Amino acid sequence: MVSGRTKRVVVIKDIQSNIIEEAILILKNDIDIEKIEKQAKHKEVPSNAKMGNDYLLNEARLIINNYIKECKIQAEERNGFNKKNNIFKGTFSFSVLLNIVMAGAVLFLLLMVLGLI
Repeated sequence: MVSGRTKRVVVIKDIQSNIIEEAILILKNDIDIEKIEKQAKHKEVPSNAKMGNDYLLNEARLIINNYIKECKIQAEERNGFNKKNNIFKGTFSFSVLLNIVMAGAVLFLLLMVLGLI
């Protein structure tokens, strides 16, 4: 049996996400929730367990939401979608332009040989 080495664990279920079903967060041992709450709100907060739990849940939800946003951004970048301009990157590249010009030149030469131009 290990003595004195415990971790605080937060399990969040029923997350409103299509990606994450359940989140398990392991908290650091050296945090003081009351100090963090005071710094975050810049005023005195009544120190009770419910306020600490609410703060932990809000921070966990924030982390999960940020993770989901990052995953969506990475997926869009892999698919070539540029969210800033709302356009697809590389849809009309130099090689496509070159192929169109070459096809037009071949068609022009073919029409000249046949005497239609």
